[in-house]
Amino acid sequence: MAVTQFGKPLELMDMADPVPSQGEIILSVSACAICGSDLKFMSGYYEKPGHTATLPGVPGHEIVGVVDAIGPGVQGWQIGDRGVVYVYVACGECLHCRSGDDRLCSSPQYHIGLGNNGGFAEKIKIPAYNLVKISDKLSDEDAVVITDAVTTSLHAVVDIAQVKAGDRVVIIGAGGIGIHVLQFVLLSGGYAIMLDINDTKLSQSKDLGAHETYCIERFRDLPSDISFNKIIDASGSLDDWEAIYEKIEAGGTVVMVGYADKQMLNIPSLDLIIKEITVKGSRGGSLANIYTAIDMVERGLIKPIISTVAKLADANSVIDNMKKNNANSGRNILIP
Repeated sequence: MAVTQFGKPLELMDMADPVPSQGEIILSVSACAICGSDLKFMSGYYEKPGHTATLPGVPGHEIVGVVDAIGPGVQGWQIGDRGVVYVYVACGECLHCRSGDDRLCSSPQYHIGLGNNGGFAEKIKIPAYNLVKISDKLSDEDAVVITDAVTTSLHAVVDIAQVKAGDRVVIIGAGGIGIHVLQFVLLSGGYAIMLDINDTKLSQSKDLGAHETYCIERFRDLPSDISFNKIIDASGSLDDWEAIYEKIEAGGTVVMVGYADKQMLNIPSLDLIIKEITVKGSRGGSLANIYTAIDMVERGLIKPIISTVAKLADANSVIDNMKKNNANSGRNILIP
């Protein structure tokens, strides 16, 4: 399923089977989850310098599959091995890459499903470096949720927000990211306060252990007696900064995971300084995060949350439903 025109539905297309070059693997796609970033790609959001995608382009970066072909120079993989895909294809030479954090590569090559064809397909071509081996302990559906939703949440909570026992954490947005952020906050010993505009999602959060839930549209509507020292925004719609800085404890931290087109942060500088508030961005997860996430899911510490599983040919219907009635917290998964 390909994007042939921004702002239009995906089109089912016949494409030639990819052929592996040096250091590459062909993966037969078993499943691919739909991320909010895929919807942004379809809308043309990434049509800007450094992010331009060639059309027609195949979205999808939350991928699990089976090795179908192996290119020259690839070691450690055999036909039939299962693996999940790591989205960032980096230069391998800059300071960030050499320091082990190629998410922040100074000269990124491309993102799988944006700069090259992704997982809304039967087969994809990826660098062998970007495939992480998994065991039969994981179902295909759980595995694709790990690649982004679980890994991104792990990075945001543990690496960036550094949630610890006793922290009181407000989580904004109980969607595919927020519902997993919640689990990591609880696992880290935090007190979890979930905000959303959908009662069904909040009910799911409560079932997973959220201590408090509030169905509100603006942050300032949060009850005045609620205390917290950390905020993790998984919605991309956080804009009520005056209320945030009024309510958050001094020395608190705000972590931005979600993002929206043309969203600007109107931050009151005086409050920022006087209360010593820290505002951080959190981008995806590292390769090391994926390995950790796989281990935590296999041990039953984190539960991947799934909303629907549908055929790849029905992708447009699933996406339309996501836009119109996004009432469930889990990931939507496509099967070729």
